[in-house]
Amino acid sequence: MDQMPEAAQYHKVAEKTPSYFNFVSNDVPERVKSVVPNALLVVILCDPVNRTYSDFVHEIIMNSVPEGSDFDSYIAGILNETKKLLEAQDDDDVIDIIFQSLSGNPKHMLSTGLYYYHVRRWLRVFDRKQMFFIDGEELVTDPGKVFEELQDFMGVPKLLLKEDFGKGPHGFYCLRPPKVANVDGSRTVVNEKLDCLPQRAKGRTRFGNSGHEPSAKTITQLRQFFQPYNGKLYKLLERRFDWQ
Repeated sequence: MDQMPEAAQYHKVAEKTPSYFNFVSNDVPERVKSVVPNALLVVILCDPVNRTYSDFVHEIIMNSVPEGSDFDSYIAGILNETKKLLEAQDDDDVIDIIFQSLSGNPKHMLSTGLYYYHVRRWLRVFDRKQMFFIDGEELVTDPGKVFEELQDFMGVPKLLLKEDFGKGPHGFYCLRPPKVANVDGSRTVVNEKLDCLPQRAKGRTRFGNSGHEPSAKTITQLRQFFQPYNGKLYKLLERRFDWQ
């Protein structure tokens, strides 16, 4: 909390640490609750198969995985080991296994996508009404809709609307930041030109040029692996996500 900025009563302060969701330690939800009991939690969940591939490419960039590694063979070993560890375990035991045996490099490439167990851990501590879940695929294809719903969840005025987003040159949506300007002597809101992230920063695995493309066989194996856990997640949240 000492690192957070001072805020007036009408301010909303945000902090983003993805590793709180699935890394660090098993008691993070309790620790967050003790400090910020009324926190609103925003969770973006991507297709776990895409998440696995993206993590693999990211770890190569971070030098945690050797540059010349092959995705298919690298994941095959982790997949077999993970299946054995999770076989015939109840939900509470799986959470312990994830943190004791599957949360470090490179095993987290699979365990991060076991969203059901991570979400269940947070819902033990926080009320469902305090958590807002975003489908990562919808965030890519319709960010304006997602941001309008997010602002409703947060209880703030809708300052970002669907029309503030437009397709950029690389095919992803970009933000057209609204700006207050003086037009003909009166103050009005105008839209600036599109502000896009560089392609090298986002979308590395969506353009088919990462140099580590997975085979159709490995994608099928991953979909089969994650399918039952996705089903548990859908039931827990009473909603489905647009994943294959």
